[in-house]
Parts: sequence; C-alpha cells; structure tokens
Amino acid sequence: MPALSERARRLAWAALWAVLASVAFALRGVALPFLLGALGAYLLDPAVKALVRPRLRGRTLPRWGAVLILFAAGATLVALLASWVFPHLDRELGRLGGTARELAASLTPEGLAKLSDRISAWALRNGLPIGAGLALDPKGAIGSASEALRSHLLELVGLGPAIVGGLIRGVFDGALSLMVTAFLLADPGQLFGFVERLVPEGGRPGYRRLLARIDRGLAGVVRGQLTICLINGTLTFVALLVLRVPFAYALALLASVCAFVPIFGTFLSSVPVVAVAMGQGLHVGLLMALCLVGIHNLEAYVLNPKVMGDASRLHPLLILLSLMAGERYFGLLGALFAVPAMSLAASIFLHVLEVLTPAPGEPVPFAKPGDAPAEVRYRAG
Repeated sequence: MPALSERARRLAWAALWAVLASVAFALRGVALPFLLGALGAYLLDPAVKALVRPRLRGRTLPRWGAVLILFAAGATLVALLASWVFPHLDRELGRLGGTARELAASLTPEGLAKLSDRISAWALRNGLPIGAGLALDPKGAIGSASEALRSHLLELVGLGPAIVGGLIRGVFDGALSLMVTAFLLADPGQLFGFVERLVPEGGRPGYRRLLARIDRGLAGVVRGQLTICLINGTLTFVALLVLRVPFAYALALLASVCAFVPIFGTFLSSVPVVAVAMGQGLHVGLLMALCLVGIHNLEAYVLNPKVMGDASRLHPLLILLSLMAGERYFGLLGALFAVPAMSLAASIFLHVLEVLTPAPGEPVPFAKPGDAPAEVRYRAG
C-alpha cells in the first residue's frame, strides 16, 4: 500500500478527530456520570500512587489493590458519617422544618398586623422615616398567596413521579460514576495511551506538555479547592460549636459546599451563618462574623498560595465569567464545574498560543531524555 502524503495524513487525522468530536457531542446527554467518574479518579489518583509506591520485600501493591483499599476506606467513612453526623443533621433539619412550620402558622392576618405594628414602632423609636409607609395589607397578601398556591397545585402534585424518577436515576448515575472511577484508577495508562495514539507522532511531545499544563491547573482548582473546602467547613464548625450557635452541623456543611464556588461561595455561606448567630444575640452574631472574616483571610492569604499555588490561579474576571455562564446554561452543576472547565480551557489556550508564537531560540527540554517533559524553556537566540 503506497504511503500517504503529508497533506493526506493531516486530512485523515483531522477527519478522525472530527468524527470523535461529533460522537462526543451526540453523547453529551449521558456524559455526566463519566465526567463525575473522571473527576473522582483525578482526585484519588495521588492517594493510589502513594499506596503503590512503598515496597514490601521487593514488591509493590498493584493499582487495583490500592483502589480496593481506597473504596473500603470510603465505605467505612460513609458508615461513620451515617452513624454520627447524619443523625445530627437529621435532627437539625427537623428542628428547622418545625421552625418553618411555626413561622408559616404565624402568618395569619392577625399575626401579620402585629408584625407590621412592631416594625413600625421600632422604626419610629429609632427615628427612621419608613414607619408611616410600612403598613401591610394582610388580607391581600394571604389572598394572593392562596391564589398562587391554587394555581400551582396541579404542578406540585405532578412533581411526585419526577422526584422518584430523579432519585432512581441519581442512584444509577452514582453507581456508574463509581465504576468509571475504579476503572480509570486501576489502569489509567491504557486510556492515556489510546488517546496519545490518536495524536500524530510529531505532535506527541506537545501533547505531553499539554497534559502537564492541564494537570498543574486542575491540581489547584480541583484538589486544592476541595482541601480548602474541608478546612473551611471544619473551622466554621468549630466556631459554631464554641459560640453555641444552633444548626452547627447544617451550617458547617453549607459552608463546606459553598466554599467550592470561588468568590460567590463566601457570601452565600456567610449570610445564613451570621443570621442564625444573630438570633442568639447581637454579640454572638458579631463574634461569628469576626470568626468568618478570620477564616476567609486565612483562606485568601495562607491556604490559597500554599495549597493551590501560583500556576493554577485564574483571573477573578475569568472566574466570574465562568460561574455566570455555567449557571446560565447548565444550572447548579454548571456553576460547580465552571471553574475547572475554565482552567482546562485556559490551559489549552495557553498551549496553543505557545505553539503558534514560540519564543526565539532553541527549545531546551526540562525533563531528562525519555521522560514526559512538564514544560519547555527557551534559550535566548
């Protein structure tokens, strides 16, 4: 068979990647479990490497054995959380539901009128000019709420099957994600080797550099941010317990989850924490606010540079853009994956820019011959 010309080979590679991109786009609706599985594998890969590194009598633990150990440890941790943390969360959520029911029961015409009078009297005592114009219309408010409830009653009833179906699909997707995580952790070289064979031989050194650049970015954005989430939630939980603020477990969990969303997460978690603390007294609320300021300063000036590093930082404008676009087009999951996706896009953009506009001079490999180079440095020509 005659060898293909260089132009024909490039066209064949371009056609192959176009077909693969089309297949990936067609399967985007079922991609979430695989993305979550890949994310789990990326998070756990350092732990697997740490377990297989030690030698015992000249032998190392196989990767599948390390994966089994990690999954067993994860199952044990979930069991401990289920026996200790979850009961506290259940009681706190039950108390929160009871408080919400009491508040809803108090929103009668007489209760709203009393609330309006108390707010007006408070405003007058403090010299605020809003007291006279703060009169509420309880009957109108209750009537509007009742009408809105009746108009959406059928929609609320119809949500039952959708919720059950969503729970079943969530369980299935979770199990599938764990399977994907296990397969990727057990033999990651097979997948990366297959992808590398899809790259022309001349572009494989650049492909390895791109992988190293992506890893540097995601290591801070994903692993570093997750570490900061755990530290943030733990410190918030300690502060809540010391100040005896109610709903400490639920509020600490909220702080941990919100800390994964840069910039906005700080405000989303601080407002309810301070509001609940204010219910215990003004001094408790102020102390809680001071604790949160200290935690967030520790995160900004100590944890971010140490854990995330300079190589993984994104400009705040890029973070804002990614968060707004992710929430706008993909909802809550889009907001959670927005910053890692932006880090991936920034790494690819910088790599392409480096290829298109190389610095003058001869490239000097950073790594030893035969190793996958992490970056390329240039000598002045």
